[in-house]
Amino acid sequence: MKRLLTLLIGGVALGLILRPATALAQSAAPPSNRFSVDVNFSGLRPAAGQQIYERDDTQFSEIARQIATYPAMPSRKAYGVDVTYALLQRLGVAVHVSAARFAYSARLGVQIPSPAFFNAFASDSDSSGTMRRRERSVDMSVTWTFIDGHPWRLKVSAGPTIFRLSQEMVQAIAYSQAFGVSTPTNVVDITGHDVTTTRASGVGGHVAVDFSYFFSPRMGVGVVARGNLGRVTIDEPLTGVAVRPAVGGLQIGTGLRIRF
Repeated sequence: MKRLLTLLIGGVALGLILRPATALAQSAAPPSNRFSVDVNFSGLRPAAGQQIYERDDTQFSEIARQIATYPAMPSRKAYGVDVTYALLQRLGVAVHVSAARFAYSARLGVQIPSPAFFNAFASDSDSSGTMRRRERSVDMSVTWTFIDGHPWRLKVSAGPTIFRLSQEMVQAIAYSQAFGVSTPTNVVDITGHDVTTTRASGVGGHVAVDFSYFFSPRMGVGVVARGNLGRVTIDEPLTGVAVRPAVGGLQIGTGLRIRF
């Protein structure tokens, strides 16, 4: 993921460096269409990887451990809307809004010591059932149009991104325990868990390349590659520790283009 974003950013930067100086002069001309709206339906490869959180408590002078493991978020569909305002013929500013939803199951685990015998641990594992995560992002861009004619348009954009994360997470794991007093028998069974929703915001960055074909002066279709990446700070509910999970990802999609 990071390598793909690096290549995308590097390609945009190289294009800007190699662009002839005549393009800068052309950008001073008044644009024929001030506004453009892009509506995209994309495949999203999320940046969020596997997360493992362990809570350690002291019981019977030994460590009792609760574990919640969240999988890497799967690739899925996403949607987004991009509104661009042309300041000059080639230079503009834009706002892109996108959102994605995920459903997953966390893996639960416990390791519990025996009250009667030292170093006689029992363990159990279970699934949380379906949990949900939602990511929203707002990309604020400076755009540069390399090609702006009829029927083709090639546009690149880059700038900061504001992320908003909402994710269901495990707050506590309940279990029952049976143990022997005369023999080192120790058995635990997970009986349930508590879930809470964590919410956080953060700032990252993005870069995008859009290539469009206009079948009329105002309407067209296009393909886009967009990468945004950032981190948000949340208070992880099982451990109570502040962590910074990754948000964003790589989107490749297609959609409608409108300019006026």
